[in-house]
Amino acid sequence: MREGAYDLAFVNPYHYTLFRKAAGYTAFAREKDGTTTGVIVVKKDGPIQDISQLNGNTMAFAAPTAPV
Repeated sequence: MREGAYDLAFVNPYHYTLFRKAAGYTAFAREKDGTTTGVIVVKKDGPIQDISQLNGNTMAFAAPTAPV
């Protein structure tokens, strides 16, 4: 992520703060109730600009019990 190699990443808030400026990532989706446990981020100039673009694609996420 630090090199900006990914178009999309699901990360915890800490890692988002590390990579958002250095690699040009921006928050894409967050939990609605304000209890953030992870953030989906995309490259500002990347191919994914709307959450509907993820329909039909395979995504991988950390285990629900992994620390965030």
